[in-house]
Amino acid sequence: MPGVRPVARDRGYAGAMRPASRAWVVTLLAGVVLVAGLRAAAELEPAPRGDLRDAHVVLQFAVYLLEPTEKDLSARAEALRAARFAFLKPSVKLSEDMELPALVVSTPPIAEYAPPDRELLGYFGKGLSDEQKLAASKSERVVVLTFAAERATATRVHAAAMALAAELATELGGLVWDDATRLLHSVDDWKQRAVFAPDAPVDVRYHVTMHAYRDGELIRIITLGMEKFGLPDVAVNDVPAGSSRSMGNLVNLVCQTLVEGGTFAKEGRLPVDIVALRNPAMRESQAESPGSGATGKAELVLRWIEPDEGDPENRILELAFKGPASQVAQEAVLSQVYGGDDEIVYVDHDDRELQAASERARKRLLSFRPKVSGGYGVGERLLVKGPFATPDGGAEWMWVEVVRWEGDRLEGILDNDPFNVPGLKAGARVHVQVDDVFDYLFYHQDGRVEGNETAAIIQRMHSSGP
Repeated sequence: MPGVRPVARDRGYAGAMRPASRAWVVTLLAGVVLVAGLRAAAELEPAPRGDLRDAHVVLQFAVYLLEPTEKDLSARAEALRAARFAFLKPSVKLSEDMELPALVVSTPPIAEYAPPDRELLGYFGKGLSDEQKLAASKSERVVVLTFAAERATATRVHAAAMALAAELATELGGLVWDDATRLLHSVDDWKQRAVFAPDAPVDVRYHVTMHAYRDGELIRIITLGMEKFGLPDVAVNDVPAGSSRSMGNLVNLVCQTLVEGGTFAKEGRLPVDIVALRNPAMRESQAESPGSGATGKAELVLRWIEPDEGDPENRILELAFKGPASQVAQEAVLSQVYGGDDEIVYVDHDDRELQAASERARKRLLSFRPKVSGGYGVGERLLVKGPFATPDGGAEWMWVEVVRWEGDRLEGILDNDPFNVPGLKAGARVHVQVDDVFDYLFYHQDGRVEGNETAAIIQRMHSSGP
């Protein structure tokens, strides 16, 4: 079977208007929007050498009105274009022979371009008050702005498009919808994102968002918004929940590298280097608090995949990891780029206070079995500390992210890099017997972290010395 190719090398202009039936099944974990979906298995083809940007770029923003008005929305948008952005050519519709760069203004019935409801705006809303969320969910009018540009003028058009949307929303008292990221913004929040420095590339974090969801036992991450730069979105599959934040940072590094013109030196291989980033805010963020051994650089493998249900209507590249277990390869790359902070502490496990705390942890652990067997809720995860044999006959106790509970056996992903267990690495698939568990950590949906009572005792023992 031939390898999967990109959805479209150059998407052209057809079908820029989105239907009202968008997928609105969402939740939230650690500041990252989560969307339910399924990943389709596919044979992968490496990304080609060179620049992956499309020859043409299409951006679509919209303004939802919060109050009734008799104003002609199309006329107001056209007046702003003519007064401030005359280099954008007015067009009735997107077409192959239109003069570029161009702006198409439309005012579809609200049923054809409906906003998310009030509850979902808790996830899709940026900078919105409760009153604005309610008003937006009941909006009865919308004006849609679709911009088309060639690659050479894409950055200028992007900046103008965001500025025009901000001015129109300010005049009409509305909110700005970004169709690529599926986010609704207050005017103030939008204006903060609409700053384009003339001497530096944009910070992708202001223009691209990430969705993450459990796909079976592990997490899938997918970006939305890279199409605004004429670039593919980036996905990562089979990520342990505990690594999702670090992996999100790595995805940001990939996206920033591509937006800044990074190219594939070899087929399927993209060099990334934090120090080489030209956007200062992104460079500073990526280099913040490096762990031991951090290099800030790596050569990553990316391959084309077909979009899953709920993915952006764009080409998709998967950040691919190879090896006996992809999670081991993931952890190796994350450690290479960002470093690690594992340390070993020697403890007397015969201490009575420590034994009592550990016994309480094992009893409490049993209450979490339904969470594992029935499926974690959004943001939930369970870790247990279990023993792993060392060559000298002792044990090294390490954390394991639990993904399956069968009988008295807990299966999961090793969260630590061993100090004295040859052949075992962070990310490995391992198992721990329930009776051998020393302690647990449970992350609740509301952000609370429960367990690890033994940590304070160990710290006190370690501080007091022998």
